[in-house]
Amino acid sequence: MTLIFRTLITLCAFAAIAGARAADQAQFEPAVSTLTGRILSEYVMVPGREMSKGVALWLDPAIAIEGNPDSRKNKRSLRDVRKILLKAASPDLDLAAYAGQTVDVEGLLFREYADIYHTDVTMQVSRVVAQDADSDPFGN
Repeated sequence: MTLIFRTLITLCAFAAIAGARAADQAQFEPAVSTLTGRILSEYVMVPGREMSKGVALWLDPAIAIEGNPDSRKNKRSLRDVRKILLKAASPDLDLAAYAGQTVDVEGLLFREYADIYHTDVTMQVSRVVAQDADSDPFGN
């Protein structure tokens, strides 16, 4: 009887650990991912131009992004991703307006190294919502 009880406790512990890890994981395209983080607006020097403005998402804690086995470019999974370059899917979406705020962003993740922003991942953002302690992040 004790062996069954110990086995059951062990299985429950593994399930709790797996559930915690799943919350900190996203997937490369074509899956749509939703991430929560702080919007950073950065100015960087670009050769041939004076300055370029970029918008990034700072994740705390870091996440893992699962690779897509059907994609040549996004096949490899990444761990400990803390910063993601954001690009708006629509010209009407002003990501810089959320600078300094904690937001939920929804979109497609791509493995794309952006040297000037020091990121390995880019997200094509289709939706952004500022977090409000009094409401559901997506307005439900």
